[in-house]
Amino acid sequence: MSDVASIALLLVGLAGISLYIIINRRTPSVILGPGPVDRYVPFIPLFVGPYLLLFPFLLFTLISLWPTENRDAFLLSCTIAAWTGGFTWFLLPLGIRRTEIVPAGIASRIVAWIYHIDANTTTFPSAHVYFALIAAFFLTDSFPVFSPLWWILGLLISISTVFVKQHYVVDFVAGSIWAAGSIGLALFFLS
Repeated sequence: MSDVASIALLLVGLAGISLYIIINRRTPSVILGPGPVDRYVPFIPLFVGPYLLLFPFLLFTLISLWPTENRDAFLLSCTIAAWTGGFTWFLLPLGIRRTEIVPAGIASRIVAWIYHIDANTTTFPSAHVYFALIAAFFLTDSFPVFSPLWWILGLLISISTVFVKQHYVVDFVAGSIWAAGSIGLALFFLS
């Protein structure tokens, strides 16, 4: 694709991501309780660092992939994930029971702030998971020498969603499947 077409694809993807802002203000129709595995996952406020790392990781990925042959596949994968995720959040406004936080340190205060600005909806699938894994996949394909680093970052960001209690394990699994499906569709459409 030309640079202009890639920029247009980026803008369509950003429009899909903006659905989150609109949909996230709704009251969830169903509040899900933790699954059987979630009861054993501790709340670890320090994972808020990797949780917030998603945003610079995505920006770094976009800048790093822009001059590569993977630019358009990355953008299309993110666009597919953003729009299908947004429609899923719209059709299935599921919520999560939040952990009660007694802010005791900087990390727990940041998590409390995230809970305040981020409604307890749009939990399934986890956008943090699918975006982090899509980024790790295309960074690995473009810069394989650093593949352990890309996957450590992608997985750390992904599991952080469970440890800061923004998502349940099922949201993590769904986000992982969403990433694989979005990548597969993007590569199919671009082949």
